[in-house]
Amino acid sequence: MKASDLTEQQNTTDDVIEIGEILRRLPHRYPFLLVDRAVDYVANQSIRGIKNVTINEPFFPGHFPEAPVMPGVLQIEALAQVGALLMSKTLEADISKHLILFMSVENARFKRPVMPGDVMEMPVEVLFQRRNIFKFRGRVEVRGQLVTESGSPVSAKIHPTAVVDKSAEFGEDVEIGPGCVIGPHVKLGARTRLIAHVFIECHTEIGVDNTVFPFAGLGGTPQDLSYKGEPTKLVIGDNNVIREHATLARGTVRGRAVTTIGNDCLIMGNCHVAHDCDVGNNVIMAQTATIGGHVKVGDFAFLGGLSGVHQHGRVGRHAFVGASALMTTDLIPFGSAIGNHAHLAGLNVVGLKRRSFTREQIHDLRAAYRLLFAEEGTFQERIEDCAQLYAENKHVMEMVAFVRADAARPLCMPRD
Repeated sequence: MKASDLTEQQNTTDDVIEIGEILRRLPHRYPFLLVDRAVDYVANQSIRGIKNVTINEPFFPGHFPEAPVMPGVLQIEALAQVGALLMSKTLEADISKHLILFMSVENARFKRPVMPGDVMEMPVEVLFQRRNIFKFRGRVEVRGQLVTESGSPVSAKIHPTAVVDKSAEFGEDVEIGPGCVIGPHVKLGARTRLIAHVFIECHTEIGVDNTVFPFAGLGGTPQDLSYKGEPTKLVIGDNNVIREHATLARGTVRGRAVTTIGNDCLIMGNCHVAHDCDVGNNVIMAQTATIGGHVKVGDFAFLGGLSGVHQHGRVGRHAFVGASALMTTDLIPFGSAIGNHAHLAGLNVVGLKRRSFTREQIHDLRAAYRLLFAEEGTFQERIEDCAQLYAENKHVMEMVAFVRADAARPLCMPRD
């Protein structure tokens, strides 16, 4: 059998990395290659390296020859090589073009010695990734016992006046300011900041790089008589700003069992997001805007100050709800609604221009809008005419799909 045939047989599963692939992915060679095999590979997440330690290792004759012990720095190097292997396979990096470098080590601890005859198992997991930089946490285990660990995440900065439940989980560089109260089953992603006096009741997951201002209440008990204490959730994405006194409730089992907020949203002071809502990305809720239970708000929507959306309502993508508007009906994507009760007042042209919609795209949307809401024919006939005329226009067809949907609320229409 040729060596190439043997290598092909060795790599039979996606989660096992044999020596042939290790040699292709790592530049290290004898006597400095310190991983023989890897198993349990999961891209972007984790891997388990294996090193068989023998008396023939070149460092033993000079490192306590009468009582040979593997140097701790080489155990750390072995963990680094396992991490580099995970990184190389995840990124499909070619070592002839991209050299993976070891940048730093922190919180290394050595529990017991590693000696000839030991089999080092080295589970390594990803703590953080940004572009082509990875941060890992790794351990060395021998016969199921921990012998070395390194790369523990940086502790959260918790003010001494904060009250934090022991079950809460924090990513690196989380900041919890004075007077905050963090309840059970709360997870905060890396670099999220709770400035002061933030209350997170329970069962809330918040992503990375969020900022929450004083007196906001997150993960609160749903204001719904059907709620009987079930463990429902609030899930918030990344890079959001939640201002003072905003309240965001968990879901109910009668609804979605979860309230969700996307990424890059600005939720201003005194806003309220009720149970089971689904708020998209890049949404802005101006001061004291309120959405009732089960409301769905599309990406890039803007809800003006003091506006309100009736429960089970829908606000389409790129839509604009004017200040003090009361939405008891569904607002089409790209639409603009004003008044109490709100009526459709055209398209959100200002918002579309700000988000770089072209002149031609806005022209087509305006023409489709005029067709949909003209006085001739029935509304159903106008919907079908619009669908046929603009079948290849994805933005117009988004409006068509919205008005065709079987929804709980009626559609917001122009004023007669």
